[in-house]
Amino acid sequence: MKRKLYFLLVLFACCLLSITQAKPECNEYRCSFLDCEPFSIQTTILVRDTLSIFSNSEKICKGSTGFFYTNTSGKVRWEIYDSNNSLIYSGKSDTLSYTFDISDSYKITASGARYSTTAEYRITVLENPPALTTTQGPNVACLFGSILLSGTPTHPNYYLEWETQCTFAPPSSVSGDEVTITYSGEVCDVAVYQVDNEYGCRSQAYIHEVEPFVLAPHGLPAVTHTCAGSTVNIEIPNQVPNVLYEWELFPPNAASIQGDHLQPDIDVLTNHLYNFVSPTIVSMQLTRKFCAQKVIEIVRLSIEDEETPTLEFPDTVCANEIVTEFDEQPHIGSERVAIECVPAIKLTYNCNGYVVITDISKYKNGYSIPERSYTIPGVGSVSMLYPTMVDSINVGIPTDTITYVVNMSMNNSECTYSQSITLTPHPTIIDIEYSPKMCINTPFQFTASTTGDICNYKWDFGDNSYNYGNNIYHTYHIDLNESPQVQLTVTDRWGCSATDTVYVEVGGTELNGYFGKLGNDVYMGEARVIQYQQPAMPILSHYYWRPNETVTTNGQCIVYKTGNYIVLVVTDNYGCKVEDMINVGFLNTPTAR
Repeated sequence: MKRKLYFLLVLFACCLLSITQAKPECNEYRCSFLDCEPFSIQTTILVRDTLSIFSNSEKICKGSTGFFYTNTSGKVRWEIYDSNNSLIYSGKSDTLSYTFDISDSYKITASGARYSTTAEYRITVLENPPALTTTQGPNVACLFGSILLSGTPTHPNYYLEWETQCTFAPPSSVSGDEVTITYSGEVCDVAVYQVDNEYGCRSQAYIHEVEPFVLAPHGLPAVTHTCAGSTVNIEIPNQVPNVLYEWELFPPNAASIQGDHLQPDIDVLTNHLYNFVSPTIVSMQLTRKFCAQKVIEIVRLSIEDEETPTLEFPDTVCANEIVTEFDEQPHIGSERVAIECVPAIKLTYNCNGYVVITDISKYKNGYSIPERSYTIPGVGSVSMLYPTMVDSINVGIPTDTITYVVNMSMNNSECTYSQSITLTPHPTIIDIEYSPKMCINTPFQFTASTTGDICNYKWDFGDNSYNYGNNIYHTYHIDLNESPQVQLTVTDRWGCSATDTVYVEVGGTELNGYFGKLGNDVYMGEARVIQYQQPAMPILSHYYWRPNETVTTNGQCIVYKTGNYIVLVVTDNYGCKVEDMINVGFLNTPTAR
């Protein structure tokens, strides 16, 4: 029964095809009873491809651009969803490039009508390290000079990466906590980034600002006016350590620098001069070395001398009444009176044991000056007859402080007067503290130990200049052939004096050598040798190097870090200081991560 049914169905299908097709060929079935010919059949099956997404990484840094592509070459629809499944991008292209500005987890999808599935890809955008807030190092630099910059990462998993912001200042990018920047074409800022060790995520840049070094104007007036014997403070902008300073004064005997003449701030003590026409002009020469350059400038000091100070004492006038004067007549109260004399004396000491008495009484014109008597109780007395107005009483040379009273009286007059005088032992010079060997262009101190009531110290320095005071500085500006003689004279209020003399040797040298760097450039932390070669005599024995504060005897210094290295040289005999500078750079050490 089933076979019959199957056969009938086949015959039916064959006949149906013969009706709908134009003379088909029936190659496999014969259905003559339906009057049809041989036939064939065709059908189409649509097969869709699968879709996959590929990328270089499943984790990228915020601000980075992700690149995505599929396993096919045709265009697809791309969509990006954030962690809240919100669509943030949609577009149609072969590949997808997208910059992620927010750290989050994202789903990337790709789809198309030709594909049986929608492809998905998950990517995580990482937060970048925080930017640095500070770095260490100079904010000015010299063209063709080097500076050392350093910083500290805020987390052990971070390292620092440095980039210069100009073309001619390698390195373009160097890693490490310290970096040497050598400016060969221009001076510019330096950017530093914190970088994650694991994924290489970079922070925002912290900019270490670096400006080209500019020598500041000295800002001094063309001429500064002062009095002889005074101290003038001269101050210019302090640009240490980028600048070396040196002051010199011409003519050398007109003034001297107190303290270090290699500083931007100096005190100038002006001298009193022999054979001097007031005012005199002192040229203050300022030499500034910076960035392998040297600038010499001159400013002037105008000194007006004053007379050698003398001791002046006010006249003492005594009267029996308070006297006023009006209508050119003396009055006591409202009554006019006749005043014949007002007695007064002036007392001095002549340093030979005598109190000198000078009659300075006021006498009425035409008044007959009587005999006057002057008495020092327990010592002696003296009388004066007109026209004698000055006399003295021998009291001896004092060995201790003592006060004498002088009483004045006039014959046939009630006018009397008394005045006292205090005497002290004569001054003496116990010792003079000084350096017997001195350097040219360098201030040296002179200090005296004395006894007595001294009111004046006068120094004669043997170079045609002198000065007043104790604990003073003097500078010799020329190399003398002979040892100059320094004479100190001390004087008390009465003019009693003492003198002492010392001798000094003046010498020194100038820095006439040059720097030579030995060996090839090395990495920071390795030893680099710098050599100062001094061809001129005398031979220098001690070299002081800054900023590493080392002392050598052969002009050679080993350094390990970028910086301006200054050499202070000391000679054998005098200890004279001079300065020179070299900028030392290093290669940057590669950092392993």
